[in-house]
Amino acid sequence: FDNIYILTGGSNIFPAEVEAVLAAHPAVGLVSVVGIPDAVKGELAVGCIVRRQGAEVSEDALISFCRERLASYKVPRRIAFFDSLPLGPTGKILKREIVARLASRQRHAG
Repeated sequence: FDNIYILTGGSNIFPAEVEAVLAAHPAVGLVSVVGIPDAVKGELAVGCIVRRQGAEVSEDALISFCRERLASYKVPRRIAFFDSLPLGPTGKILKREIVARLASRQRHAG
């Protein structure tokens, strides 16, 4: 699962590159970019964000921020906000856990 890239519509997106752009936004405290399955594109990039304490930022604002700094195919298709991101014992973000949380959210949203 720990692919080094997200394959979307035949193009490779390196999560670390998108994470660096999102992390540069002043309202973003913690960020992870994961791929979720998509019937058309294969995978879609989703930016998973924990806002800095007291900061407000919308999904649209973050997507626009990325559009100004990344090639269009690298811009996350969605931004999901979290209170916290799951961390392993070494402090590494557990992307597999995030994907499971996103899947759970989608099942409950439908």
